[in-house]
Amino acid sequence: MTAERRIFWALALVAGLLIIGTAYYFSTIAQHACDGVAGDSMLRFELVRNVGDLQALFGADPCRTTLANGFDAVNRIDVMVFIPAFTAFQIFLALALRGRGRWLSVFIVNAALVAAACDLYEDQHLFALASQLRAGHAPQAMLLGPLFWLVRVKFALLAINCIALGWLLARRGTQASRWSAHGVKFGGLLSILGLYWHALLGLGITIAWAILLVAALLAVLRGNGSKLAAG
Repeated sequence: MTAERRIFWALALVAGLLIIGTAYYFSTIAQHACDGVAGDSMLRFELVRNVGDLQALFGADPCRTTLANGFDAVNRIDVMVFIPAFTAFQIFLALALRGRGRWLSVFIVNAALVAAACDLYEDQHLFALASQLRAGHAPQAMLLGPLFWLVRVKFALLAINCIALGWLLARRGTQASRWSAHGVKFGGLLSILGLYWHALLGLGITIAWAILLVAALLAVLRGNGSKLAAG
């Protein structure tokens, strides 16, 4: 492994650890805001289809205001930390693996940037909806159309990137790399199915990113001695 690629693995590892930290923070916010609010409330907010879905999720005050504040806190961290972290994670992995497929690495980088742009724009819609509900106003249905596509394009690109990164990982030729790549690609496929069965969305990406994070860790710790993460 070249020194340059090992640096990319190290940067991917740092970004992956930031993902873990912010994901844990997200899990402690909205679901504890009100009795009976499920732990997947943030994902439910992202995937709302109509005003009825929003009103069912937010309920009445004081829960409505507490949830809106919780969602805003999550989305501020999303903008400042989580989106840059997951974008950097994918980009640095693509750079570390680019010797296994240059054009596929270029695709991953560009798809990651488009997914980040969708997520940033999505958050602006979520801020607006939370603000309207906190103020007691009826949410604007016109915000839900763009939100529908922004969320689904984002998740689709993240899932496709998991499959692409798994493909690059498999090209290393070792048995450990091939098995790891199967897990990464399986996670990506689960997330694609999650566009219909929403419970699979986060699960698939979590599986894929966890395996890739282990690969990055092994690359940093072992360098040339790693069968899984050798350059």
